[in-house]
Amino acid sequence: MTLKRIRSQWFHMLVLLPINGLIRSNMGYGKRTP
Repeated sequence: MTLKRIRSQWFHMLVLLPINGLIRSNMGYGKRTP
């Protein structure tokens, strides 16, 4: 394991998780609205 890999993993977790949450929330709102 290299520092670059660890940093990239943290970066992906910090960035992708919120994005996935926003996408899921948007999908949820879309399903709620007719």
